[in-house]
Amino acid sequence: MNKWFIAAFTLISGVVVAADCGTVSVFFSPPAPSRIYDARIGEINGESRLIEEKEHKLAPGEYTLKVYELIPDPAVDNRHRGYGKTLTLMVEKNKIYHIGAKYNHLEKFDRKNFWEPVVWKTDDSECSI
Repeated sequence: MNKWFIAAFTLISGVVVAADCGTVSVFFSPPAPSRIYDARIGEINGESRLIEEKEHKLAPGEYTLKVYELIPDPAVDNRHRGYGKTLTLMVEKNKIYHIGAKYNHLEKFDRKNFWEPVVWKTDDSECSI
């Protein structure tokens, strides 16, 4: 059936059809003693996203996120921050995945290995698109 017909029927009938989804989030800051810090998501499955967006609702499935670190260490601040890293994530419906940057302080002078993207917390959370 034509997807435009379905969309038009939905609008005319006043019925709102909600699709299942999960959320990836950088809204909350990770707990301080964990060496996990704020991060931003720049791409999802190769599509650019506004880095200022803190939550992304996604249909269930596998996603590749390009994550950028925001680690507040003076040794890191002077380094070029343009290097994002990928995180592959299986998104389930009604879950929220909190993304952060795990700091490896023993490698703080290694341009590529001083951090890695992580899911630092997963919660149940109603979600619909």
